[in-house]
Amino acid sequence: MKTFTFLLFVFCSLIACSPKTSLPTIDPQTTQEETPSLQENTPPEVLPEKDAFQGEFHSMRGVMNPLSCYCYNGGYLMEDGQRIPLCFDKGEMEVECRKVKVQGFYKTIKVDANPQSPCPAGSRKVFMVQTYECY
Repeated sequence: MKTFTFLLFVFCSLIACSPKTSLPTIDPQTTQEETPSLQENTPPEVLPEKDAFQGEFHSMRGVMNPLSCYCYNGGYLMEDGQRIPLCFDKGEMEVECRKVKVQGFYKTIKVDANPQSPCPAGSRKVFMVQTYECY
């Protein structure tokens, strides 16, 4: 910040700033880049109310995806053209197959604002997987 102020002073001196000219200020809240990959601009999904699904699974584990803000080990299951957000109840479950049958329950997970995190504040309804089976 001191370097910026000094450079601005030098610049202002060179172009003969008038005393009425105010120096610009930098707001740290507006200068931080947001991570677009973690911002969701889509309307909330309408999810079928069931306790079991089966279909093609796409893991988001280790990927910067909006779902990663709500669970470490998750992904999406495609069933009948619908994309179901899944989080594994036991965080270390590792799915090694593309087609899975899952059982579990819905849960709404809330994320609080944290300036140290790229995740926006919000909540999301996800399907918490308790058991799964490859087929």
